[in-house]
Amino acid sequence: MRIGIFTGPIIAGSLGGKNRLEYGVIGDSVNTASRLESCLKDHQCTNCRILIGEETLVHLKGKFKVESWGALSLKGKQQMVNVYRVLGR
Repeated sequence: MRIGIFTGPIIAGSLGGKNRLEYGVIGDSVNTASRLESCLKDHQCTNCRILIGEETLVHLKGKFKVESWGALSLKGKQQMVNVYRVLGR
């Protein structure tokens, strides 16, 4: 299992018409979280891997142990993203 978490603005709401209505989220933060989830699949050394961006790390305020993976280039992003793997509490 792989999880990507990125903190930032999103737009959430119901999309569609009266016959087909779906709840969804859109925005750059959603796309970045998705890219984190699929980033460097070959570096999966455990059954579950959680990758977060630096913006999320700031909000965690030291509550979790993390390992820095450095600044990585994610698909569709022009700027590098500082990526961290969550190791535990």
